[in-house]
Amino acid sequence: MSHHRQIKEKKLLFVILFNFTIAITEFFGGILSHSLSLLSDSFHNLTDTVAIAMAYLALKIGQRPADKKRTFGYKRIEIITAFINASIMLVVIVFMIYEALKRLKNPVIINFNLMLIIASVGLIGNLLSILFLKNERHGDLNTRAVFLHLFSDFISSILVILGAIFIKLFHIYYLDSILTIIIVLLLLKETLLIIKESISILLESTPSNIEIDKLAKTIKDLSPRIENIHHIHLWSINEKDILMECHIRLNKDLNIGQVDEIKKKVNGLLEKEYSIHHSNIQFELEKCKDEDIIRKK
Repeated sequence: MSHHRQIKEKKLLFVILFNFTIAITEFFGGILSHSLSLLSDSFHNLTDTVAIAMAYLALKIGQRPADKKRTFGYKRIEIITAFINASIMLVVIVFMIYEALKRLKNPVIINFNLMLIIASVGLIGNLLSILFLKNERHGDLNTRAVFLHLFSDFISSILVILGAIFIKLFHIYYLDSILTIIIVLLLLKETLLIIKESISILLESTPSNIEIDKLAKTIKDLSPRIENIHHIHLWSINEKDILMECHIRLNKDLNIGQVDEIKKKVNGLLEKEYSIHHSNIQFELEKCKDEDIIRKK
């Protein structure tokens, strides 16, 4: 394991423990102060703690090699975990919106002093976590996502603090419910995005950044010997690793060396232009029964 990876793992572990403590503090603070917005912010922090834990888990599991039972390794675990966590959070969001709407009709008197203190603790904690990971914010996708999660926690903590101040000055208790709905809707956007992306990967959908027709044409233009490309399959095993298989019909009987040269060109194109590092290409001379880009049956 590289020294940089060890440092990153330690930083992520620290942020996980730190954010979990903040989430628990806000949870009990929300109950004691009767602040629904503080309670929803605790769920926001808890969700992001889980997301950070997944990033940490991905780093650990990513080091495990593939074996005979799992030839692609354990990379799908983070996607399955993401789907489960997001689905649970969706239930929590619906409950929080229901409670907020109920309180809009019947506002509850809030201990704004306690609400302000707990929210300030959360704000300071989020700021420290951001500063702790600032040098990693341009790193891999997981770490960048962690940084964005922490920044969204920071913004929601500011909203709760502003709400506590306005409640203290003007005694507008329904403002707590309005802030709750705002925070929860921000969380809903992230949650639905995670669910959408994880389902897409679990269904082995074509990655959204790749157009199959354009890909097929680009491959065909690589060599005058390529007559047709068909039966393309494109899928991901996680958010980074894209796999591909296809049939390529050649217009002339070539020796093994010439076929291998075409294969190198195709693989080079896939890696450079589409970040596809694993492909299975079947070369043929005779036409298939159907040569549709996507096989229908």
